[in-house]
Amino acid sequence: MEPGLNATCCEGKIVVNYDIEIPKNCSDADAVHGSIGISIDSTGSMGGNHGGDGCVPLSRSIVDEIVSLSYIIPKWILTTFKDWTDGVPPGDNLVLEVVTNDPEIFKTAVSNITFGGGGDSPERAMQGLLLTLQTMPQHGVVLVFLDTTTKDKDLLDDVVALRDEKEIKIFVVYAPRMNSGSVGDASWTVLNTVSEGRIYDMSEFNRTLFIEEVTQVVGSDCEGSSLLSEMASARPPAAIPEAEKPAAA
Repeated sequence: MEPGLNATCCEGKIVVNYDIEIPKNCSDADAVHGSIGISIDSTGSMGGNHGGDGCVPLSRSIVDEIVSLSYIIPKWILTTFKDWTDGVPPGDNLVLEVVTNDPEIFKTAVSNITFGGGGDSPERAMQGLLLTLQTMPQHGVVLVFLDTTTKDKDLLDDVVALRDEKEIKIFVVYAPRMNSGSVGDASWTVLNTVSEGRIYDMSEFNRTLFIEEVTQVVGSDCEGSSLLSEMASARPPAAIPEAEKPAAA
C-alpha cells in the first residue's frame, strides 16, 4: 500500500485500489533483478586480456561487480558465435555455452571459451544476439562483444521484436576495439538500433565507467518482489463508514 499511489483517504476511510501498479523498488534486498546474457565473438582476435579491455576480463569484471552489489540474478546465459564459411548452416556458427544461476560457473565458462579462426569479416553477431534473446527469460540485460562487422542484418526486425517483447536492454561492445567497419556504416547502424544507442568502442571509453553504466542498468530493472509481498500482506479490511462505527464506551 502506497499513499498517493494506490491508497486514498479521507472522511474516515482508507480506500485501496489494488489494480494500480506500484513502482518497482529495486533497492530492496529481496528484489529480483533481470537475467544477464553475454554473447561473444569467439574468433581469434577476440582472445587475450588486452589490458583489461578484452571481452573475457570485461565480462568477468561485470559479473564481479553485480555480485558485489548482492543483486539477485535468476539466470546467467553465455553464447558464442563466429562465421565458419558461407556454406555452413547458420546454426552451426552458434554455441549456447551455459545457462546457470551460479555466477562462478558462468565466469568459468567465459574463461574457458576457445578462441580461433577469423580473418574473414563480417561475423555473426546478429545470430548470436538472437540466440541469446531466445534463451533469456523476461527482463534483463544482454551484452554482445565483437570487434568487427556483422552479417545477418536482415534479422533486425526479429531481434528488435524479441527485445521489446521480453523487455531486454542490449549493450553492443567493441572489445578491445573496432577492428573493421566504421561508425555509421550498415553494420554499425543495425547494432546501434538493436542496442538503442548503447554501443561502445572500448578503445575510446573508460573501462570503469562502462562497468558502472552496465551495473546501473542492471540495478534499475527488477521485479519489485518485496513491494508486491508487502501489498499482499498489508491488504486492509474493508473500510467502515463513520456512521456505522460503534460508539466509544
